Amino acid sequence: MWEFSSGFRGGNQHDQIQRHLYRKLREYAKQELEGVSWFRDDDRHGYRDDSVIQTEKQLNGDLPSGKSYCRADLALRIAERSFAFEIKTSASDAMNWPEQERDYRSAGYLPVIVTTPQVVADLAPGHRLVTGSEHALASEGEVYFQTDKLPETLKNHFGSGRPISEPLDRCPCCGYKLQYMEFPEQLYHRCKACDWTAERDD
Repeated sequence: MWEFSSGFRGGNQHDQIQRHLYRKLREYAKQELEGVSWFRDDDRHGYRDDSVIQTEKQLNGDLPSGKSYCRADLALRIAERSFAFEIKTSASDAMNWPEQERDYRSAGYLPVIVTTPQVVADLAPGHRLVTGSEHALASEGEVYFQTDKLPETLKNHFGSGRPISEPLDRCPCCGYKLQYMEFPEQLYHRCKACDWTAERDD
């Protein structure tokens, strides 16, 4: 079975990514958000508003899904803007993202899906569920944001670069939907219509 190495292994991958993301967001808030999202209190050295970053944040409202609330894995407040981060570590779980994304937006949050390159590959060619959204990839023990919606100062606290090339949606020769075949350490694209094939190493 062909796999990406996410760098988040053993135990619960979701929780490992959540802890890493929370730690990095706390560092960012402490260094960059004083006077923006929290203010120092002279009587309490190093005071920081705990509402700036929250885990398992419950978002309430009249949601498009019909639910009375939804829960984000992490929430971050930067001045008047709020971001909701949802971690997905399986392709089947990622299929719920479009509904959750709508709910987060309706609750007043900018939603960001955080997943692994393996999940993106497993979704192919339906990977637009992830890559068509504001997203981040957890790879090689780091998180890489692929979005212009977050401040550059925040993204600089995380990984840089692009740990995976987006899988192709359609055959470059005839435009037909591609089939994906997995082999050890390689992913092959094959078109059922015209037999175009390509090998991709990541």
